[in-house]
Amino acid sequence: MIQDNQIYIALFLALINAFFALRLGNVLYNS
Repeated sequence: MIQDNQIYIALFLALINAFFALRLGNVLYNS
């Protein structure tokens, strides 16, 4: 159970990380 939660948390954090990386890349590309 705990390991499953850790996997979902890791996926969620990776998704947020990718989202912010795309946003930052967009800002840097546009400026």
